[in-house]
Amino acid sequence: MKKRIIAIIAVLAAVLAAMTLLGCKKTPATPEEEISLTISESALTLERFAQKTLSVQVSGSMDPVTWTTENEAVIALRPDGNQVEITGLAEGETTVSASLGEKTVSIPVYVNANVGIPLVETADKEITLRGGDEYTLVAVVTYQGENVTGADITFTSDTPTVLTAENGVLRGLAAGNATVTVSASYCGYTLTPVTVAVTVIENATFSLDIAELTLYTSDPNADGTYSVSEQLTAMATKNNAPVSVDAVTWESDAPDVAAVTDGLVTAVGKGTAVITATWNSGANVYTAACEVTVERPVVRAASPATDFDLSLKASAELNVGTVPYFAEHEATAAYAESGQEIGAVTDNKLTFDPSALPVGEQYITVTNGLLDYEMPVVVATMIVSDKDEFMKIKTEYFTGLRDNPPPARQEPRRLLYSGCGYRLGRRYVCHVRTGRRYARPHR
Repeated sequence: MKKRIIAIIAVLAAVLAAMTLLGCKKTPATPEEEISLTISESALTLERFAQKTLSVQVSGSMDPVTWTTENEAVIALRPDGNQVEITGLAEGETTVSASLGEKTVSIPVYVNANVGIPLVETADKEITLRGGDEYTLVAVVTYQGENVTGADITFTSDTPTVLTAENGVLRGLAAGNATVTVSASYCGYTLTPVTVAVTVIENATFSLDIAELTLYTSDPNADGTYSVSEQLTAMATKNNAPVSVDAVTWESDAPDVAAVTDGLVTAVGKGTAVITATWNSGANVYTAACEVTVERPVVRAASPATDFDLSLKASAELNVGTVPYFAEHEATAAYAESGQEIGAVTDNKLTFDPSALPVGEQYITVTNGLLDYEMPVVVATMIVSDKDEFMKIKTEYFTGLRDNPPPARQEPRRLLYSGCGYRLGRRYVCHVRTGRRYARPHR
């Protein structure tokens, strides 16, 4: 039994040793993929000044190739990854090569004599530019009608105080004329320059700080509620920068409505006017305008209404001596609701026909040029001062109205009692208002 166990242990040891030997053996390396290069042309022929592009197809690597030539006097290379732009510099023969690692592939290049000359061209022949503005002048070099790259192009202004031309960016500085010369060299060849005529016009603005304005003929309360004047300010820019404004002239097209002095606009009478400011910049004349509307303030009198009895007289007088500014201007009067003129003012009195007004509490507008002053009046078909008499008339009226109703839509007769208006034919309640008793309809 002991011999058997020893034999088993020996077998296991042998197996373990064999496995260890197998584990120490190296796996053979996978051979690297071979790099191959293929240029898109087997040979290249071009003229002096002409340009062509070659490319190379690479397998076995993701790295870019390196482009070289054995004669840099014959061709110039402009690499871009696996592509290269080739420019013919001089007649001759050379090679162009693409290399990656230890791999290199080459093709012959033949440069023939040029059949033309390169030209510098611009899209613009004449340009108009405002002072302070910029414009990019685009210039290209062409050969045989095709644009070429690698040319050295310069821009020069003959009047740098009027126009600058740095790297083709034209900037107007002052009004005037300038000529921009575009020069170029390409492949060691100096091209014939071209010129562009540039006119720089003045870049100026002129305006007023207020374009529309409302003023009033007076400020009855003298507290600034109604503006009677306003100062306008003229503003100007040159080449997009603010400048001071001198020698501005001001004018009103309706001085009887609004007057102006050095930009200060003052209301004169109701209406509309246009204030015009004119400025000479030295190169041009500019104008700016403000539209002015002048209104009269509307003030409603706080005094009690004046009563007028149509049954006693066909004309009436109203004392208007308390109207503000009355002594300064002649006055007229009109029915406030419709604007219908009802009379003129003489010796502080307004004489008018009260029948021109509807029966009841109304307002008469007294206008004296500086404001509209609304004065309350009460017009009635009958005024009685005795309450008993009024109640008697009222009773008789209601009895007659009951026995003989008026036609439809006929205005019932109105009465006044102690200066208070009553409309008969309805129920009324008493309402206290500013210390006076008014009869108000109660529906």
